[in-house]
Amino acid sequence: MKYAIVTSTKDLAGMNIRDKLMQKLEKTKESYNNHPIYKKNNISLYTIDEETIEANHLDELKAEFIIFATRHKAASGTPTFSCHAPGNWDEAQYGGENQQLNYTSALLIKKAFLTLENNNNLEWEISMEATHHGPMIKTPCIFIEIGSTEKEWNNEDAGEIMAKTILDITSTLELENQKIGIGIGGNHYCANFNKLLHEDIALSHICPKHNLEHLNITTLKQAIERTKEKVDYIILDWKGLGPHKEKIKELTSNLNIEIKRTKELTST
Repeated sequence: MKYAIVTSTKDLAGMNIRDKLMQKLEKTKESYNNHPIYKKNNISLYTIDEETIEANHLDELKAEFIIFATRHKAASGTPTFSCHAPGNWDEAQYGGENQQLNYTSALLIKKAFLTLENNNNLEWEISMEATHHGPMIKTPCIFIEIGSTEKEWNNEDAGEIMAKTILDITSTLELENQKIGIGIGGNHYCANFNKLLHEDIALSHICPKHNLEHLNITTLKQAIERTKEKVDYIILDWKGLGPHKEKIKELTSNLNIEIKRTKELTST
């Protein structure tokens, strides 16, 4: 698969990761956006000058898959590596389009999560995040991020971990015998869905509890249809549905996809 790795000059973590990747890739005579392109095997490293969440033009890269390497910001300040699919369940407050989800891959998100676990010698937290923010493009994509403050964004070891992880997930063998799920419910950091990644399950789009009032059949079908792999399950964080249980039961009742609860799928 042909991957484009995209970093932004407006993003300290992105520039940190870019610096580490440039040491491992080969500078070409080509440029994009007046920045040199670095390549090796099946990946190309691109630099843009706008925020990644606003970069709606990147289908022009003609990659098969785009990995955005960026910062993650959280009020908690917890040192974190995270990964997620982009898109908006409601209004596009941070790039993208209203109620439009991106094409993505559950298997690549899982590979990113497990590879970060394996490469994490800083003992930082590792988490999926629920689907949020732009850009909106047609090329399948994921975000992989360093968080959660400027201290972590500039951490040289974190940049190295992320660069190694990106190279690993774009070159290693595919995961096999995985069930593919869409997640509904729970918090933004997907505590119960993270546990499923240690089972034979991979997840793509996740709609958290705070967005369930906006979830509708159109965006739910987008989550299914814009997952690269065939979706086997709609997975519910049942307690994390709050007051929306009946709504979710109704929304998922005619989809012809098996409905599972997180507790049914965990071995511990």
